[in-house]
Amino acid sequence: MNIMIIKPFENTLTKRGSRMPKLASILIKKGYDVTYISSNFYHAEKRFFNTKEISINKSNSNYKQLFFSVPGYSSNISLSRLLTHIVFSIKVFFYILLHPPPNLIIIASHPPETIFVVNILKYFKKYKIIIDVIDCWPEGFPRRNFQYFLFYIYCNFFLYLSLPFQKYFVYTSPCFLEWISKYQQNCYPIFITLGYDKERWNKNEPLKKIEKNKKIVYVGNIDQTIDLYPLINGIKDFNDWSLTIIGSGDRFEETKKYIIENDIKNVFFLGFVNINEVPMILKTIHISAIPFVGATLPNKLFDSIGSNIPILAFGDNDTSKFVNENQIGWSLEFDENKVKEFLKNVDIYDIIKKSNNIRFLRERYSQEYLYEEYIAYINEILLNQ
Repeated sequence: MNIMIIKPFENTLTKRGSRMPKLASILIKKGYDVTYISSNFYHAEKRFFNTKEISINKSNSNYKQLFFSVPGYSSNISLSRLLTHIVFSIKVFFYILLHPPPNLIIIASHPPETIFVVNILKYFKKYKIIIDVIDCWPEGFPRRNFQYFLFYIYCNFFLYLSLPFQKYFVYTSPCFLEWISKYQQNCYPIFITLGYDKERWNKNEPLKKIEKNKKIVYVGNIDQTIDLYPLINGIKDFNDWSLTIIGSGDRFEETKKYIIENDIKNVFFLGFVNINEVPMILKTIHISAIPFVGATLPNKLFDSIGSNIPILAFGDNDTSKFVNENQIGWSLEFDENKVKEFLKNVDIYDIIKKSNNIRFLRERYSQEYLYEEYIAYINEILLNQ
């Protein structure tokens, strides 16, 4: 069986996002033929991969990889980004048109232009399609008045001409089911979360020692999707608590400046840390904070599960609901007074209890377990051809 995976900005060269490349590698080991189509543009760093990088990457891969050249862009919301999507989609169209069809194509839920061209060709090439939903456009973009309105119309033009004709969806967060239902109600979706990487997180990690001084950590991007201020202001007057912030982003300097100007002594910035060093740092941590303003289940939630650290979620979203339903942490409003109340009252035995609860469910949310669910879904689809 031949499977094609199309992810324009996720491949084995990108530091962020390795879900589909890992799935491709596992599918090869299961006996499938895989063609992986991506682009030569690195979305996170806004640069192009050079020829040497691509060549080395291809030689080290156990599946066929194609890197289509695209114009690139410097801003996430721009005409140049739309042009990049269009160029990529046209190249995907002609590649599929001029080559023997796969049995199945797995394609990301964005950009919508690519879904559109893949949907058109399925009537001639007779393949099945899985829409892999890890984000939803246009809703996932910040609303910017008239600019957002135009983007909304643009995305929905392609989506309404494509998604109503799809049957198979994998969605990584419960809130995405509403997005799927907006376009297609008569379908067969399956919920498979992102999960954590067992290679990074030791499954036999012992429970953290509860010391007099308790430690909270935030690991991730420091940008518009995160609101650290209620936590920073809530913790600053507690000498027996500290907060460590690991990561970078467009709000890094602003947040660091706020801490320095307000002379906050128990909040520490480590900045960017190598991904392989983070597990060692987290061995000394008691609680992982996820002050995520979005609605989805982010990677950092599953990394916390992998590291066996109870989670402090913020807001009313999929993350807080997941944490509460599984009793693996706590959820608070984005309110510094609520943070202060929590820090005063949290019981060290409750921290240990939440950590034990994580140990009971963590295997279920490892990527290795979840990939088997994904492959079972693929097999079911292919058997129905």
